[in-house]
Amino acid sequence: MNKLIKIIVVSLILIFTACVTNKRNVTVSQKKTSLPVILSYNQEYDVIWRIKIPILLEFANNSDIKRKLDIVQHINTYNSRQEGIIPYREDNKKLKEPIYINERSKKEIIFYTQHTLDTSKTFQKKFNNYLKEMKIRPKENISAGSFEEFKLKHTILLGKLLSKDSLKVSFFVKEPKPVFEKPIKIPLN
Repeated sequence: MNKLIKIIVVSLILIFTACVTNKRNVTVSQKKTSLPVILSYNQEYDVIWRIKIPILLEFANNSDIKRKLDIVQHINTYNSRQEGIIPYREDNKKLKEPIYINERSKKEIIFYTQHTLDTSKTFQKKFNNYLKEMKIRPKENISAGSFEEFKLKHTILLGKLLSKDSLKVSFFVKEPKPVFEKPIKIPLN
């Protein structure tokens, strides 16, 4: 009987200790960005068919272990799909990868989400100014201003594109043993 009580007490202590120490090692916050929204143009059909939206997130590594940002997936509810995207860090105004987050540090990371647009005439009217500019200087891609500028001009569109979207981020840790950590799901707004 005494052994049974000891086992129960030790089990409860282990359970409560595990619950207390099970805090997030990485915290995430979304930041404002001045990076451009990119529109992709299809010359053959004379439509803007894709938009790339910059998302700036700050990751804080609260642990004593260095982490590598490894797998990032964009869960896109507008187009009902999930796709991998490449994370970037800004280094002297150039986008670079791969990305490591040192122990007890923070790092800002840029993600460009991609959205395929409706090519109907009524939807494309929203982009008349950009279409005119693309016809003058034939390019596949054009900057539509910063995220904040684009948000002011196209609030409803941006709301539809990012509504219920999220990023799923996985980290790779080498120590104490190589392992992929459970992904973090980050809602976009």
